[in-house]
Amino acid sequence: MKAIRVMICVLIGIVISDAAIAKIYRLKDQNGNYYYKDIPEDGDSDEAPAQQKTQANISGIKDLAAELSAHFNPSGAVEKASIATVTVKTPMGTGSGFFITSNGHIITNKHVLRGDEKRMAEADANIKKIDAEAEKFKKQFAAEEERLIRREKMLEDYKNQIEKMTYLPLKASESEKHRMAYEEYLMWKETFNSRKKDFLSKLESYSEKKNDFSYKATVGALASHFTIIIKDGREFNVYLVAESRDTDLALLKLDGYKTPFVKPALRQQTRQGQEVYAIGSPTGLMDSVSSGIISGYERGYIKTNAHVYPGNSGGPLIMTGGEVIGINTLKMLTRQFEGLGFAIPIDTAVSEFESILRGHIPR
Repeated sequence: MKAIRVMICVLIGIVISDAAIAKIYRLKDQNGNYYYKDIPEDGDSDEAPAQQKTQANISGIKDLAAELSAHFNPSGAVEKASIATVTVKTPMGTGSGFFITSNGHIITNKHVLRGDEKRMAEADANIKKIDAEAEKFKKQFAAEEERLIRREKMLEDYKNQIEKMTYLPLKASESEKHRMAYEEYLMWKETFNSRKKDFLSKLESYSEKKNDFSYKATVGALASHFTIIIKDGREFNVYLVAESRDTDLALLKLDGYKTPFVKPALRQQTRQGQEVYAIGSPTGLMDSVSSGIISGYERGYIKTNAHVYPGNSGGPLIMTGGEVIGINTLKMLTRQFEGLGFAIPIDTAVSEFESILRGHIPR
């Protein structure tokens, strides 16, 4: 029973709440084969998901950068960078991202959109383990139920035998033994029914969460439209422009707006010991900033002791002047100290999406 209690907590930790609304459409090609998309094609469905309605349908270009600047009146480089940082809502949960151009391009981590591959693999392994454990419990309950049925039949036969007895002292003695045995049986049955009810309740809750996780994983793998939340709390629909095959990077786009942006730093501007700031939405908290220094470089990542929490992924790592030097990506915990944050250098992202961003990134 302990495994059944634990398994719900496992999925709660994996399936992040407050996910964006998403739908999957099953479509058919000319050869009659089914395929899946997160938006319908003409004639395939009368219902379109919310993500399909983008700001591209709005006539004219609105100056979102001016609106946010007027609203927050940023006085420093970090505050200006925070205006360009967004929360990214996906079928798998929430993460961070930031505008890299004035025409709505947003850089984020691929795992923010699709889910972390390592955690997904761990989740699949846990689900298989829990399913096997649940099947074992089902068999145990079925076997115990059979024993209860046999016990009840035995007590009924015993009662019938007692009723046929003619020697009253023996009949009274055996009746007392039957009464005690029957009370013991009733206690066993009551305990069994309580345990079985508890098991089935937890199993139902687990099954719902497992199905929810599987659905979100499917939607997360196919989705191309997402939701962002800007600094003032407004939500906008964005779409996927590109995602990297080799790095944990993705590029989104908000149409119809002039947007705030952070300017990329030049690699030669960075140095070990330099003060930096990580901006993002850690653990669901919007618009959070932590400070630290560049601790060094490892395996193509920038290391920093600036706090990088779950939800910070995809947010910018900036210098004191507001230039972005990296994309916060992961955190490596050790036994000796609280942890180091790791960021993908901004040069890697600009190079990855160079053909799309060419001419749009100010230098």
